[in-house]
Amino acid sequence: MPDADTAVDDLDETVTDTTGLAADDAGADVAPRQRRLSHVRQALVVGLALVTALAALVGWLGFRAYQSHRADLQHSLFLQVGRQGAINLTAIDWQHADTDVERILNSATADDAQVLVAVSVKTSIPNAPEQNPRAWRMRVSLHKLGDDVKVANVEFVP
Repeated sequence: MPDADTAVDDLDETVTDTTGLAADDAGADVAPRQRRLSHVRQALVVGLALVTALAALVGWLGFRAYQSHRADLQHSLFLQVGRQGAINLTAIDWQHADTDVERILNSATADDAQVLVAVSVKTSIPNAPEQNPRAWRMRVSLHKLGDDVKVANVEFVP
């Protein structure tokens, strides 16, 4: 008959062996699962990085398009006001001189842009022979004041 100490020692070895096998088997299952999760994490990180980069690119391109659009609008506005300023300066009627001069003064102020305008002016005087049109070139300086654009200075260019 085996002695009680020997039986307990055999039992301890069996428990130890079983625990060791269980630990080895559990480690075998965890390692592939961890590898699968790490591949998923890598794909997720790369995907998020690509989405972030794409969002940044789209935002930057949208901002540049917005700036370009605003510059085009401002250019058109300056050109329109420059033309109107040249017309105001060259279309003064002697019968409405006060209102014409007031219109010129209401559209006048300081600096921001310059427009070169070519105008053909035909002067008509009652009871006088018809005159040939005169070609003038004017450099009109414009200033943006809030939402309005005003004529700041006019120079005749030879």
